[in-house]
Amino acid sequence: MNALFVTNGESGAHAIQSVLPDRESLPWNDVLHDGPVPGGLDLSTLSIVRSEFLEREFGALDGTRDHRAELQERDNRLLSAIAGRREIVLWFESDLYDQLQYAQVVFEVSRYPGSSALVVPWKGPLYAGHKQLADAYSGRRSIASEEEADAIEFWLAFTSVDPLRMDGFCRRDSDSGFLARAGRRLLEEYPGVEDGLSRTQRQALTVLSEGPASDGELFQRCGSMEEDPFLGDWSFFNAIRRLVNCPDPLISRAEVSGAPGFALTDAGLAATRGSDYLRTNPIDRWIGGVHLTGSPRWRWDTRETRIVAADY
Repeated sequence: MNALFVTNGESGAHAIQSVLPDRESLPWNDVLHDGPVPGGLDLSTLSIVRSEFLEREFGALDGTRDHRAELQERDNRLLSAIAGRREIVLWFESDLYDQLQYAQVVFEVSRYPGSSALVVPWKGPLYAGHKQLADAYSGRRSIASEEEADAIEFWLAFTSVDPLRMDGFCRRDSDSGFLARAGRRLLEEYPGVEDGLSRTQRQALTVLSEGPASDGELFQRCGSMEEDPFLGDWSFFNAIRRLVNCPDPLISRAEVSGAPGFALTDAGLAATRGSDYLRTNPIDRWIGGVHLTGSPRWRWDTRETRIVAADY
């Protein structure tokens, strides 16, 4: 039976087809760590929510794409494969971007009685050598019931309005593998208790505290601070824009050796010293099913490494 390989994006699909040219690959193509992912919606309705966000946030970067049509086609291909009882093989990397997609696909497949998926044990990246990919494929196996349950719970926690559910998932005394590590990284995107910054934003300010940096240098240096880099350039600079286009900017545009770049403002310097960014810059951001607005209740405690309900 012809298998459908579900993977992270176009580059992953091309890598798989370089090893298995006669197999069909389905790139999932969604930055689920950015924007609203509310729970309780069917796949089609959620994809409409996602496409509206992607168009609003990234449409100007590629005006030729029809995000709604792309996600609808993607969903139809997965659902058609499920209905046709085709073998569905999940091939994802270990970082946050991939693990969110993996959990969503497992959740969707699990909703159809009698359907199941295979997984390729893999840490990544998918642009590894031909032999490594071929060896990994030969080790594919059915997803274990415990793995399926973990992925479903992870997805439900991610789409919940209560971030303590994800915090609890990551603290369970069980082997949730890449999912728990990805979940902890997600929680680090909540505003810090002391400075109001996400980890991504805090890393950018740390780099810029050493002096202005070009766009490329800032992206590369921040990526090197990640245990499992997961941010593409669009998502990264979207986070940076929040620090530029706010009432009291922490970062300003600057020319660095003739190239566009960024530099710290006085407010940015104060933030590196512990000033709460959100006291003068109200937040409006979704993390999964949680909508953070104004001076949000939920914060990430970097010392206790947990989500806390702060009283501001």
